[in-house]
Parts: sequence; structure tokens; C-alpha cells
Amino acid sequence: MDTGGASKYKSSYEAEYKKAEGFIVVFDLTSQESFDEVSDYFLPKIREYNDDAPVLIIGNKKDLKDSRKISLNEGFDLADKYKADYEETSCVENNSNLYQTFEGIIEQVKDYIEMKEHYENNNINNNIYLQGNNERDNNNRNNNNGGNNRNRCKKC
Repeated sequence: MDTGGASKYKSSYEAEYKKAEGFIVVFDLTSQESFDEVSDYFLPKIREYNDDAPVLIIGNKKDLKDSRKISLNEGFDLADKYKADYEETSCVENNSNLYQTFEGIIEQVKDYIEMKEHYENNNINNNIYLQGNNERDNNNRNNNNGGNNRNRCKKC
């Protein structure tokens, strides 16, 4: 679902939150309002209706360093709070890891679908628990790779 920041349609997305198998949430690093809408509305709603699906939070416009309002640590803290990955990208910079970012969430969604099928096929009545992705060590924050190392089911 692409809201394009359209606040007036927020209430109609609850069914989409429930059935989604992954989320990509993008905010503008140069806009506190954009960050606040993601952190105060969209991420809480996603986790309210779908606590297990992979979530990738993307801070966009990292090339606009002088206009930046949201720090790297604020992005990682938000991701930690909502069991998500965090990346920063720029659509302007050629080497801004945009393709790798999307490939990473696609792999996580594939893993998530496999885990759901595993639980269903083995009649395991339990929420899927995939360990969080953000290792809070300095390596990941300094490299800004978000620690994309989602682990397997702890039960099996």
C-alpha cells in the first residue's frame, strides 16, 4: 500500500496491515513532520495489526545533509522500538544502496512467508518470532547497514 502521506485514508488501511507480509515505510530525513507521522501513526498501526512481518524503515534524502532534521541514531532507535530494519538512502546519489535495501527486504519477506508456511504445515499454533534485525552495536550504526541478519524461528 502506498499512502503517499495521504492522512485522510489512514483508517481504510487496517485490513491491509493485517494481511501484509512485509512493509517498507519511507520518511523524509529533512522533515520532522514526515518522521513523526511514521513514528506516531504508521509504525504503531503496523505492529498493532501485524506484529511479526518484516518492516524496513527508510530515511530518504540523505544527500541533503544541510537540511537534515532526523539523526542516524533517531532512525535506528525508531527501528529498534518497532522490531524493524533501518536504512538511509538517496534517490539522487548513485551509490546509496537503494537496490541492496530493497533486495534485503524482499529476502526477509521470502523468509517470513516460509516461516508462516512452516508453522501452518506443522500445526504450530504460535506467533512467528523472528529476532530483531538491528544489532545495536557501533559496527552496524557506523556502517549504516541495519544489521540485516534476521534469524530463523526460535522454536524450531
